[in-house]
Amino acid sequence: TIPIPDMVLQRRDSEYRGDREQSARMMRQEIAKNRTLVEKRRQNLIKYIELHFDRYFGEAVSSTTSRKPDLASVIIPEKFKTSSRLRDNLQKQIRINRNILRRVEAETDINRSYELTNKKLLVEIYKKYSIPFACVVFVLIGAPLGIMARRGSMAVGGGISLLFFIIYWIFLIGGEELADRDMMSPFMSMWLANFVVGIFGLLLLIQTVKEVSINLDLINKLIPKKFKQ
Repeated sequence: TIPIPDMVLQRRDSEYRGDREQSARMMRQEIAKNRTLVEKRRQNLIKYIELHFDRYFGEAVSSTTSRKPDLASVIIPEKFKTSSRLRDNLQKQIRINRNILRRVEAETDINRSYELTNKKLLVEIYKKYSIPFACVVFVLIGAPLGIMARRGSMAVGGGISLLFFIIYWIFLIGGEELADRDMMSPFMSMWLANFVVGIFGLLLLIQTVKEVSINLDLINKLIPKKFKQ
């Protein structure tokens, strides 16, 4: 036999798993880790900005107080009084401020990406619970539809069941897409389908119970005569 490279599947000792391959506990740990990183980067950015305020205004602006620096009390140094020097220093300061702005925008984008990642992980966590719960929801739908089918309306029951399945699928896929775009909360994106279809299932079940009369003849036959008196 001629050995062919990469022809045999080999198990890789990799710890990386996709979102859908991870357990809910693993994803919660990753969310907590991302939140810690976001808070750390935010604190570093605040210190970076305070450092520049302290350099040019003489005191650091604390992020925990609402007091603002008195700009009128800032004294222009002697070297800035010459117009040419003033112009050069202003241009230099503009470049520094632009660099600060770029740093702030970059850190904001990074933190935003972490937050979006956390929302995607939350979607997967809620999905792990909402899809199994859908079994209960479809039981509420299936019970009255089954009674309708026994009455001879099998086509109607099958059509309605297919309609509810399509509605559930649209809400599930659309909700996940909206949550990934940060247009809907992760919880509502995964549970809204259960709420909507479940409410219709309860209404169908209540309507079916009202229309169906319970036949007690079989139960009466099983009860002894001495208990009927």
